[in-house]
Amino acid sequence: IPPESETWICPDCIQKQHQCSICHEYGDDGIDVFKCKVKNCGLFFHEHCLDMYAVEIMEKGVFTCPAHKCWTCIDWMTEEKHSSKNTYVKKERLFKCLDCPISYHLSCIPPTCRFHELALLCHEHCGNKLPDLDLEGSMQREVEEEAEAKIQQ
Repeated sequence: IPPESETWICPDCIQKQHQCSICHEYGDDGIDVFKCKVKNCGLFFHEHCLDMYAVEIMEKGVFTCPAHKCWTCIDWMTEEKHSSKNTYVKKERLFKCLDCPISYHLSCIPPTCRFHELALLCHEHCGNKLPDLDLEGSMQREVEEEAEAKIQQ
């Protein structure tokens, strides 16, 4: 950890090469891979990798990545207020898969996903291993104990 007086810059930023969040291959920033336009997102993608997610690329390298859209309800994460009375925008937080940009609202996570309070694996990566969760003092343990108590009754 650098001292507070020193600004930390990641090695990828120094080299101006980032890993695509879909295929996980590295590319040169602004040439091979492009950063999502959403402030503080930090995810990079090859344009051709975004094709499978039907992402609209407005101009060379300008897009909003799939991590800002619920894969289930196709609702974009937004803070805009819509004037149309027929438009419904969930204000729920999106949870992104550990291995790809697929994201879900908590209420939209399908049963084919694997998750706990710290991580989520989408329907495409549910065969991968979730990181270990220290169950001591975790919300997961509390929920499981409550469920077990109700079953015992």
